[in-house]
Amino acid sequence: MSKLILICFFLFLVSLGTSSVYAQTNQKYDITVAGFSIGEMTANRFQKADTTYYVLTSDVSFWFFGTIKLSYKTTSKYVGKQFISSQVITNTNKDDFESNVYKQGNQYIVKAETYKYALDTVIKKQIVYSAARLYFDEPKLFKEMLAENYGLLSPITPHDGYYEVDVNGNQNKFYYEDGVMVRAVMESPIKNFVIKKK
Repeated sequence: MSKLILICFFLFLVSLGTSSVYAQTNQKYDITVAGFSIGEMTANRFQKADTTYYVLTSDVSFWFFGTIKLSYKTTSKYVGKQFISSQVITNTNKDDFESNVYKQGNQYIVKAETYKYALDTVIKKQIVYSAARLYFDEPKLFKEMLAENYGLLSPITPHDGYYEVDVNGNQNKFYYEDGVMVRAVMESPIKNFVIKKK
């Protein structure tokens, strides 16, 4: 009888674990500049009940009028198919920045700050796709996305073999295989770089 109770208790704990966090996906990427590795990125997606979280983390080090060390974390939250909020934290050995976008009633409050950029505004339309999803969900059905770091809605243009996204004047290209993002060519105010799946 005691063994039966232990087995039932164990199965109960397992069911709790699988119902609270499930469908977890991790993808790892190399970040390069001109063919030289400068760091790594991890893209993580997990779900709790009806809420899906997308978390991107990266650490890079490169030369830009001195050595720049940069760590970057994006956390985006969806309930069902709707974007609810995001937070982007950027830490460098020069400066730190933070961008937040969150749903309030029928609109989104935007308070974004990054390198040589700041935006304090409101988005008055529903958001269902953001940059963090690019690493997991090919944007076949989407014409725009939220760029969490800038707090901007950015157009997505499909091309033969890739998608181009204009983010604050930077042209970024995303390449997919079997629905998974395998390579991205990114323009940046500091340095252009390539993200490639391991």
